[in-house]
Amino acid sequence: MRSLLISLTLIFAMGCANNEQPLRIPGNPTEDGSDKSITDAAKTSVFLLDGKEKIFTNIEWSFYDFFPNHRVWSLFDIYAIQTPDGRLFRMQIKSYYDPENIDRAGVYTLRIQEQGEEMKEITFNALACGNANSTASNQDCLNDPDQNARTYLNLADMSLRKLSDDKAAQDKDWNIGFKSTDIILNEGSELAESTLGGLIYRDPEIAKIFADNPAGLEDPDAFELLKTQLIPVLQKKVQSNLGISSFNNNPLAETVALQSPSFMDEVIAQNLWTESKNGNLKPISKNWWLIRSFDKKNVYTFNVAIIEPNTDGRHRIEFLFQATDSENKQNYDFILNLTTDEMTKCINFSAGVSVDCEASNNWDLKFVKKVDDGTSAGKIYTQQGAQGPLSQDEIDSL
Repeated sequence: MRSLLISLTLIFAMGCANNEQPLRIPGNPTEDGSDKSITDAAKTSVFLLDGKEKIFTNIEWSFYDFFPNHRVWSLFDIYAIQTPDGRLFRMQIKSYYDPENIDRAGVYTLRIQEQGEEMKEITFNALACGNANSTASNQDCLNDPDQNARTYLNLADMSLRKLSDDKAAQDKDWNIGFKSTDIILNEGSELAESTLGGLIYRDPEIAKIFADNPAGLEDPDAFELLKTQLIPVLQKKVQSNLGISSFNNNPLAETVALQSPSFMDEVIAQNLWTESKNGNLKPISKNWWLIRSFDKKNVYTFNVAIIEPNTDGRHRIEFLFQATDSENKQNYDFILNLTTDEMTKCINFSAGVSVDCEASNNWDLKFVKKVDDGTSAGKIYTQQGAQGPLSQDEIDSL
């Protein structure tokens, strides 16, 4: 195994870490019931993406043809869903209409497959008071908590319950909630309680139509063009057993990136890699991360090894990276000098160079330092996800 070591040195003004609690992707239980790092236990390695967007808000799962048909079309995307205990599932929304009555909306049919298990289908009514476009004048239904209740699914036993919003907020025994076209995950209040999700496949033809019509969901003229191109493709999917071939042909890959819960910003949180002691920044060098490369082909270990003051009152920070997938050990020293209090640097690990963050997507890690406000040492972001913090023993076991 080749160990690719890249040492990056950044100079930045002194700041202090915040007091947030450490966050970590939950591990899988071992046979003896003890917790084990997901890097050791899971066949598929799960990485967490930066950002606060919720998966079914950030990525539309459906297309609403509001005039003249008022019909909701599934895009037949495939999602990875991870439960708090580390179990991993694939999910596809097969239909939003009752298979016994194709005009009856709000009846979901899902394809769900736990890793290593057989695929299952489940059909249930989650219409509640309908979607926002159809319920604006239906205040009686909206004000009735029994009628307007969300339907909650537990992936472990495929059980369904209707709960009020207040009860669902306190309940841990569900993973996905459905109300008309609105879908949520049970994020909990900390990462160890969170059900996480990520898009793992969208039909290339559908993806291209959206990419070619970026204003299609906002501009009326662009919408008509988008609709003209998209509906025939979705009709073809319906006629070919509602996307089953996409589901069968796209199993979980060796690495999967899931969207972070809404209470997180960056996975490599500042309070996990630096702390302030007696007014000086110090590294939390016991913490390591795995970072997935921008092209999803490599995985790197990452550690903040050194933070030390310079004579000008700034600090030097040294990041350590190691590749885990190659042979013939090679070492590289790579230095970035910060000349102002505000900077953004993007780094390509495999090439050992900094790249233009705006002009290129070929970056693995982005370091952002804004004008020093006395509270921030800078932030670290990844493009294709990170996992951690991990201990030195966990890193050594890879």
